[in-house]
Amino acid sequence: MLQNLSSLFLKESVVLKLWQQLVLLPELMTHNKVLPNVNSVRDLGINVTNYLSPSDHVCDIAAKAHKRVSLIHRCFVSPNTDFRDRAFKVYVRQLL
Repeated sequence: MLQNLSSLFLKESVVLKLWQQLVLLPELMTHNKVLPNVNSVRDLGINVTNYLSPSDHVCDIAAKAHKRVSLIHRCFVSPNTDFRDRAFKVYVRQLL
């Protein structure tokens, strides 16, 4: 059981070097495998960059919301704006 869990965590493990400096740091290893260095990582639904900037996370949320708004606009072409407003509140507002 523990063997399976450790291999699962190893597949998802990465190194996020915060505020990457010009200093060369040694590679981190576990179970004789080098952990890859990344500039951003998604953890618990939140995107974190190496500079701790929320811009990537905000851009992802805005892109998802824009896709849903465009879909609502294309699919519901009725002149009834109340229906579109309700669809926006149900499908888009939850992302924001």
